[in-house]
Amino acid sequence: MNRDEQQTPTKIVVLGGGALGVTKQHIAKLLESVGYHTHVVPGTTTILATAIMPSGFTLATAESRCLNAEDFNLQMGIEVAITKAKALAHDALWQFEGYRLKQTLHEIKHDHGREAIERMRATVQPVADRPACGYLSGDPSACACPGGPCSDAVDAMAGRA
Repeated sequence: MNRDEQQTPTKIVVLGGGALGVTKQHIAKLLESVGYHTHVVPGTTTILATAIMPSGFTLATAESRCLNAEDFNLQMGIEVAITKAKALAHDALWQFEGYRLKQTLHEIKHDHGREAIERMRATVQPVADRPACGYLSGDPSACACPGGPCSDAVDAMAGRA
């Protein structure tokens, strides 16, 4: 684990200013669903590995190659290429999920509240050991903080204040 990963939040928390973050657990869960497809370039010792989401979206492609054809080991080459593709897919997921969260928050802030909240409701999974947010679940009685600052902010952004 590198230093940046050690400094990354390990759970969803409301940070100072009400910011949310993408979690290691979320990225790890997404990474578990990634499939890896390999291809040996004919006539070479080059192996390509492509990381693909279940939706068919390609996250990353990596390669391995051997300088000396006599030393070429197909299985080792595949393992190296997949390891590299996993690392690239991991980084790509952080970027894409960060973008998705940032874009959703931006849309809420810029008067697209209802649409953004509906998209969040469609994608947010409840966390077993925490009460649900009523605004995200669609059930105001389930809110862990009714009348709190997030409720007021969501009401204002959605035009209900």
